[in-house]
Amino acid sequence: MDTVMEHIKKVFIDLKRNNQKITMLTCYDYCFSKLMDGLVDLILIGDSMGMVVYGDKNTKDVTIEMMERHTKAVARGAKRSHVVADMPINTYNSPDDAVFNARKLIEAGASSVKIEGNWPGVVSALNRNNIPVMGHIGLTPQSAEKYCVQGKSPEDAQRIIEEAESQSAKIQAEAVILLFLNVYLKIWQNKLLKR
Repeated sequence: MDTVMEHIKKVFIDLKRNNQKITMLTCYDYCFSKLMDGLVDLILIGDSMGMVVYGDKNTKDVTIEMMERHTKAVARGAKRSHVVADMPINTYNSPDDAVFNARKLIEAGASSVKIEGNWPGVVSALNRNNIPVMGHIGLTPQSAEKYCVQGKSPEDAQRIIEEAESQSAKIQAEAVILLFLNVYLKIWQNKLLKR
């Protein structure tokens, strides 16, 4: 029998092989998750809720308890879509912290968790504990001073490429979200997706 991660990877690989788009929308509550359920492949409970729902200036005040509460609400409405919960800042500073906090989100109803940045040890620990994890590189709001296009310099572009390849190949994140990239990185991203 497949692990949860193997099943998820098969579903996404099948979509890719059939040239189908993978759809994802962000949601923070039961009502909207019930409306989205089955219409999108993934529903993300983003830590952007700090800004969108609570009026914060950034995502840095979102706690694991807030994420648990919103994950429970979204999971109650989403029975067919894959539910992804963001790991808030400072909840995955070590592999042990990551596993402890990710379990809370999985128990709340998430199908997988998402972390920002390049954390190979954390992703490996989550994999060992059968917790599906998505990577997120490019614009990472938890550490960004301002929201702007990433990868403008050749060095920054190369760093992003290396992080994406590391997460997708070496440490087996189930997916890697690439956010707010410059045009050259988008060309690279398209080539990568055709593999």
